[in-house]
Formats: sequence, structure tokens, C-alpha cells
Amino acid sequence: MLMLVVIFALIAYVEFRYLKLHNRKRKTYIKVFALLAFVFMYSVLLSLSPLPSLTKWVSAVLQSLA
Repeated sequence: MLMLVVIFALIAYVEFRYLKLHNRKRKTYIKVFALLAFVFMYSVLLSLSPLPSLTKWVSAVLQSLA
């Protein structure tokens, strides 16, 4: 989870720097950071919820190793 936050913080920094260097409009900032926030929330929710197909595969691998 910490790695996810660090990666998205780096992406946000790079995006902000690019937008500032190229003198983009305020509307562009809103669009870019709204999309970034949406993708971040989606990634967090996906990482916190167990996926049935993935759980089945991981449990099969763990049973074969035991």
C-alpha cells in the first residue's frame, strides 16, 4: 500500500511539473488531477478487495508448495 502511494505521488509530481513548465490552463490541471485521483482510488479499492479468481490461483500455488 505504501508503494502505491509513493508511485502515485511521483506521478503527480511529474504531471504537475510538466503542466507548470508548459503553462497549461487551470482546466487542464483539474482534468489531469481528477483522473489521477480516480485511478488512485480505483487502485486502492482493487488492492484492498480480494479477487476470487486470484485467491483461487494463489491458494492452489500455496497448497502445491506445502
